[in-house]
Amino acid sequence: MNTNALKMIAAIAVAACFPGSALAVDTVILRGGAMHFRVSLGMSEQEMADTVGAPDILKSAGACYQYRIFDVSIMLDEERRVKEIYAGRNFSGAIIRDDGSGVSFAAGAIESGDEDQEPLELIFATFGEPLKRVRQAYAPSTDITGAVTGETESSSSAAVGAARDLPLEYRGDRVLYELYNTDGVLKYKYVLDKEGIAFWLDAEKKPYATVVFRTAPPAVPAPAPAAPPVFPTVYFDFDKDVLKAEYENVLAEQAQRIQADAALCVAIDGHADEKGTDPYNDDLSMRRARRVLDFLASRGAPAARMRLAAFGERVPAASNRTPEGKDCPEGRALNRRVTIIAVSCEP
Repeated sequence: MNTNALKMIAAIAVAACFPGSALAVDTVILRGGAMHFRVSLGMSEQEMADTVGAPDILKSAGACYQYRIFDVSIMLDEERRVKEIYAGRNFSGAIIRDDGSGVSFAAGAIESGDEDQEPLELIFATFGEPLKRVRQAYAPSTDITGAVTGETESSSSAAVGAARDLPLEYRGDRVLYELYNTDGVLKYKYVLDKEGIAFWLDAEKKPYATVVFRTAPPAVPAPAPAAPPVFPTVYFDFDKDVLKAEYENVLAEQAQRIQADAALCVAIDGHADEKGTDPYNDDLSMRRARRVLDFLASRGAPAARMRLAAFGERVPAASNRTPEGKDCPEGRALNRRVTIIAVSCEP
């Protein structure tokens, strides 16, 4: 069994052992005669030039290096690093994952130990079966986003016949596209966005283009929103608006918090129990809220970032009565209060 067949079998074994692993293609081995060169995504322009040498054609303001001897085009990003590698119909070499598995090519054909095995089957054996199959009408476009594929297609005729062998952008992860027109199936594309590789095959399912590209960086989950600051509740005696001494140290600390955070605004809400008329309790709850605001302001909290509100008995924290309908002193004590709540500073 030849060396390339052994490589393919090893690649298939890896794929079988780790079918769900998140591998990425990152390296292409260029083979031309006795020459073998290794090009990797992210390689600097200088490293690439030192490794492969000067290109036969330089396009796109120097961003596209074309090497005819290897039938390869290499695209650089704004930082002059390799971002895409396009292997054409006559490419010889290997396309390698970051775990060492991959596929080998000889003059554009995928090498294996089984000459009767179709190229798509070899690709599936290494990279996994498609998760989705899409049959779609093929319409070449001169306005596509892929830089490398754009190099080959942007100058072509819009006619299907003229663009029959030129790849387009069809995206997805492990999606097999079957592209057709009125003449029948024109080509296939098997794209693996998560691994960063796409295979183009002609109507006879023979590979004619392979594109290796950077995978999207893993999504970074947005940080959870910070929990709003929690402030202590201030309780009052029955029918009183006098601030108890036990709250002075606690409120002094809250004043420092408010003063230190220019983005922090608070609502100071006064409440009362059900004893008394609504107008009286509205006034009483406002006086209680005012006592707390004045104290916070006296300890440095900016009055402009504090807002007053009075709710009387309308927003109880506990029931003023027992289940039997009798007076509940404990519940009423919880309702004679002032709450401090963080709010938006927008007017």
